[in-house]
Amino acid sequence: VADDIAFGLENKRVPHHDMPAIIEQVATQVGMQAFLNREPSSLSGGQKQRVAIAGILAMKPDLIIMDEATAMLDPKGKREIRELTAKMKLANPSLTLISITHDVEEAMLSDEIIVMNEGQIVMKNTPIEVFKHRDALRTIELEVPFVLRLVDALNEQGLHLTGVKTMDELVDQLCP
Repeated sequence: VADDIAFGLENKRVPHHDMPAIIEQVATQVGMQAFLNREPSSLSGGQKQRVAIAGILAMKPDLIIMDEATAMLDPKGKREIRELTAKMKLANPSLTLISITHDVEEAMLSDEIIVMNEGQIVMKNTPIEVFKHRDALRTIELEVPFVLRLVDALNEQGLHLTGVKTMDELVDQLCP
């Protein structure tokens, strides 16, 4: 794992004596510090993704493009990667993170969504605004996130819930 994280640093010709501290810092940031001496082949899919992200973070980029980062992961692995990307953004507000995904639950956590169909931009806005266009999304075979379907059903029952993007936000609005 440490060698995987070091790969980009070696290509950038970071001095070898600086690498251990950088590797330790990014491995800790992604929760993989206990795995530095393990073979990557022995890791779960989510752990492998976190190691890949650590290798990217070690390079200190201004922009990260993630292509289907949660695809093929179990629900726990998906949650871990979503939480990690949220932490990365909080830790470095100037970091631009572009996530290419078909997972509408993941897209819901974005600041902005660009919906594409057959190479063309169909919509571009905040998640709440994009997912208001349920019929248009269905025509391009995109589902509305579960939390929004649940909010719709609750609003039909007389509740007035607004601005909900996550289950935690839904619970916060329902509990008072």
